[in-house]
Amino acid sequence: QKMFKAISESNTRYIVCCPDDDFVIKKAIKDGVEFLDLNHSYNSVVGGYLGFLRLYYDRFYKIYGNSFYEPKDNPVFNMQNFMKNYYMILWGLYRKNDILKVYEIILKSDFKNDNFLEFIIGSYLSYKGNIKYLDQIWGIREIEFVNTWGRRHKMLCREKQYILQNDIMAIKNNFDLVTEKDLFEKAMDAYMEFCNPRACCSIKALFFNSLPKPLRYFLYRAIKSPSPISNSELLEINYILNKHSV
Repeated sequence: QKMFKAISESNTRYIVCCPDDDFVIKKAIKDGVEFLDLNHSYNSVVGGYLGFLRLYYDRFYKIYGNSFYEPKDNPVFNMQNFMKNYYMILWGLYRKNDILKVYEIILKSDFKNDNFLEFIIGSYLSYKGNIKYLDQIWGIREIEFVNTWGRRHKMLCREKQYILQNDIMAIKNNFDLVTEKDLFEKAMDAYMEFCNPRACCSIKALFFNSLPKPLRYFLYRAIKSPSPISNSELLEINYILNKHSV
């Protein structure tokens, strides 16, 4: 409701959405706006995300994976291809009218699993236009192993079947009404191809999350390789983090 109200009352062509624990790079927003100005078949822009550990600002790690879809001239194919190669689209740059329509669908649909928020955004935008991945740093966020919004609800492929089916029925008609018949089910089938292999890794995640936090920090730094970033990007990131650290 808050997102819908804020977007409705804005007077700009584009909307940038950012959660309260992320930081968006200003240059990335500027480059994204310039891209949308020149490419009218695209309706949204995302980019690379870096994560940092609260105790260490000297290393930054790439998060959200590497794959991204290649848009074609077929809207259904684009939607299926994006959902099979899913990339975080909950926070990005959007054309106002498109992201507003997404939140209209969300407001009309009474579902339980909040992961459908991101699902609806991704499937609608990839069908109604194209999503651009900027090959640069878009945002940074703290790597948190326990208290994250995404952990409050199960992955869709691990959700109880009766909850999943009730949520699908609550969304399907509202979604298909502004796209095309049975599109939401096609989006679900495509996303499950992406989601099911990831669910198999959750045992490792459960073990990792059971460890004391200092040990998790140590293991993460020992196992993960930092992402290479330019000096100018590093300066802007450190300025943002130092400015906002309390």
